[in-house]
Amino acid sequence: MALLRSVRGPVVMAVRSTHLRSSTKSVVLHGKLTALGAITSGKDLLAAQIMGADLGYVDTPFLATQECEVDALYKQMIVAANADQIVITRLFSGMAANYLKESIARTGLDPKNLPSAVKPGVGTEGHNAFKLWKDIWAAGQGVGNIDEVTTVAELVMRLEREYRSAQAASIIQKTQ
Repeated sequence: MALLRSVRGPVVMAVRSTHLRSSTKSVVLHGKLTALGAITSGKDLLAAQIMGADLGYVDTPFLATQECEVDALYKQMIVAANADQIVITRLFSGMAANYLKESIARTGLDPKNLPSAVKPGVGTEGHNAFKLWKDIWAAGQGVGNIDEVTTVAELVMRLEREYRSAQAASIIQKTQ
């Protein structure tokens, strides 16, 4: 994991550095509570902080950035998808993970009728010539909140703007 940008306060936006061209700093997280799962907006980050999280992990939105080195079709699938187009399976990685149904269907498998994993903790790493991560693509259940491919800078600025706006609205509600 890499630190991308710190919001002035205890919430930090982070992204997997393996997909980005830009250089990032390594971060070791010791004793921090990290909220993750369907976090796609600054409001989500503030909600995580209010619930006691030290960090909010934003993942899938960064896959749909210009700097992300994933296939252009993967980015298009993310932008077009919603939570109904996510399937959770242990088949490919051996762990329960979210995958885009359309990327699974391209392999010839029926996303609605996937076979069970061969044995617990062991995945197939793909199907036929299709490989996990190269052809079979993951995305989080908040994917429906992603509606465009943008730059990392634009995404981070939007997240910060939304965070600040939600924070200001929260303060206003407390004073009323």
